[in-house]
Amino acid sequence: MAPTLQDVSMLLGLPVSGRVVTPTANPNKDWCEHLVQRFRGVLPEDPEKPYEEFAHSYGIPFSWLCRFKLENMAANADDNQVARHLEAFLLWLFGWIMFTRSKGDIVDNSLPEKLSLP
Repeated sequence: MAPTLQDVSMLLGLPVSGRVVTPTANPNKDWCEHLVQRFRGVLPEDPEKPYEEFAHSYGIPFSWLCRFKLENMAANADDNQVARHLEAFLLWLFGWIMFTRSKGDIVDNSLPEKLSLP
């Protein structure tokens, strides 16, 4: 059973007001490049497969989001690195837990533009 908007409001303490947030019909075609650029340098890249998981044009792989665990964050992380880890967590929370789709282990590609942090 999927959580209702009221459930989410009560669980997270968020008010239910304002504009409705829905996936866009045609997300930015360069969403993948923008996402990779935003997260570049946050985690050490695997030289054998740097972002090869983005072979699917319709979303972010769950395996990529799982790289952003607290234990993978540098002890001396700057504000940008902390923000990117939080952004990855929000993508996981909204795309994998709360608003799942039938795309298997992929988070919808319209979420990054909605959840991007400064």
